[in-house]
Amino acid sequence: MAIATQNNEALTPLAESGRVFRWHDHLSLWFSLGVGLLVMQIGAYLVPAVGTRDAMLAIVLGSCIGAGLLAWTARLGCESGLASAGLMHATYGSAFARLPVVLNIVQLIGWTTFELVIMREGTQAIGKQAFGWSLEGGLGGVLTTLLWGAVLLALLAGSMVKLVRR
Repeated sequence: MAIATQNNEALTPLAESGRVFRWHDHLSLWFSLGVGLLVMQIGAYLVPAVGTRDAMLAIVLGSCIGAGLLAWTARLGCESGLASAGLMHATYGSAFARLPVVLNIVQLIGWTTFELVIMREGTQAIGKQAFGWSLEGGLGGVLTTLLWGAVLLALLAGSMVKLVRR
């Protein structure tokens, strides 16, 4: 297993001198990840049942809890110099650490699907309202989905670990 660790950048701690993210970079990154579309969407669904004030409270509370949990993990990563996969590997060992990684992959597929739908519908709404384009229907849905899918594939082609470490 030592060979796999040597070749996997996520399992190798990064020296303090090589880190490019500082506290304000982490703050903006992890806060933006903690405040998500799904939290706001679920909060909007709560409005008829609990009212606008309580739904807004649920959105703010859920976002703060989510951002806090992510900030806690980010702090551990900052202190150790490890990516999240490296933290799990160091904590649980290589065999068990695969489970959260696989579950994260499944979660990311779900989120990607959700984000594609949201971006497609948003693009269709903006196109209709701002430019008078009718992007609804089969062809418009396929084109806008392919557009955002291409953007996501371009982002996927890069290495997040290399991006953060450079």
